[in-house]
Amino acid sequence: MLGSSFKTLLRMRSVNIEPGTLANTPAEEIKYLNQNCFQELVSKISSQDLPQFFQWIQTKYLVSDCSGEKPAIAYQTLNRISNDIKLMVPNYGLMSSEVITFPAEGQIANKNSNCNAINTIAIDAFLYDDLDVEDLIEEERLSRHYCLDYIMPNQWVGYVICSDVCILPQIVNTSDVILLNNVFEFFQNRSKEMECWDFLYQNCKSGTILVTVPSIEDSFQSLQQSTIDLSKWILRQQVVDPLLA
Repeated sequence: MLGSSFKTLLRMRSVNIEPGTLANTPAEEIKYLNQNCFQELVSKISSQDLPQFFQWIQTKYLVSDCSGEKPAIAYQTLNRISNDIKLMVPNYGLMSSEVITFPAEGQIANKNSNCNAINTIAIDAFLYDDLDVEDLIEEERLSRHYCLDYIMPNQWVGYVICSDVCILPQIVNTSDVILLNNVFEFFQNRSKEMECWDFLYQNCKSGTILVTVPSIEDSFQSLQQSTIDLSKWILRQQVVDPLLA
């Protein structure tokens, strides 16, 4: 075993110290002798074995009280305490009596000088670790982004249309992105669907991004009487997931 070999080596090693090199006090002499013994021992170990040697020292002598199942038990205990406290405090663990003071803008030395009540939310790090924060984001209870132009919380970015979009050309021809997620199949007959496509063809400005499911080509296969030439209207772009690129 690695540990046994090192312990045997430690017991067998002896170091010759030149006269006059030791410190003045007995404690300092012992410290100096131990350091020299350790350094000579380390010098005899190959660079390939050194990481394992230091890992053994750390496990055996530095964190022996935290080895085994103790860290896991401690983590579970803290996690239970955290979950219990969450039930007794408001969202994010910020009490009404707490006052958050944001750093003043322009403090070059302060990396948080751009934080303010608009773009920053205080969250208790003991109650909500990184995984908890990710869960809040997935549940849409928290966001990592905010709108620069319209900064009221929980507001839609864009238009909320409670009407037939085909009677609102001014909305369509000012849109940069239009999402069509299966909006025609099962909802419109062929004649009405063709009217909708004609409307989009007439009112979409050049450069508008159309994100469609199914693809426009697949949708038009069933529209035999369409007069729209897709090759002249749209330029197909392949979407690549940046995480898989």
